[in-house]
Amino acid sequence: MAGLRSSEKLLAAFAAALPDDPTAERGRWFGYPVAFVNGNMFAGLREERLVVRVSDVHQAELLLVGGTPFLKSYLVVPSAIVADPDALRGWVARAFAHVLTLEPKAKAGRRRGLGGGAPGDPPAAEVAGGPSASPTCLFAGLSTAR
Repeated sequence: MAGLRSSEKLLAAFAAALPDDPTAERGRWFGYPVAFVNGNMFAGLREERLVVRVSDVHQAELLLVGGTPFLKSYLVVPSAIVADPDALRGWVARAFAHVLTLEPKAKAGRRRGLGGGAPGDPPAAEVAGGPSASPTCLFAGLSTAR
């Protein structure tokens, strides 16, 4: 079943809440808009939910005002906060500040063929022994011979 699209109202609220900081990067996660800093996601949308990654202290606070768990380290921001631009900006700013304290992640490269990997990584065939390695299976050196 395909996911629901985020409403235009939620998309606008999310965009308006993002910090005006050059280190905050916009991206996509499963087709939904998200925001990253240092390679870590700090806020994003999923269907009609706005999620943030905040510190343990702020998680407890957000849970007390109606936030709900989403994924490990992420909470859904309650709709009453999403409807209040100043309050939402505050929660997104907390998420941004928290994620700035985390270890930066390297940007993931786009998948290339079977091997994936970042630019400069050798193609999967070279890792598995080169193009002449056929018919050797690329997975754990299993032979395709019967």
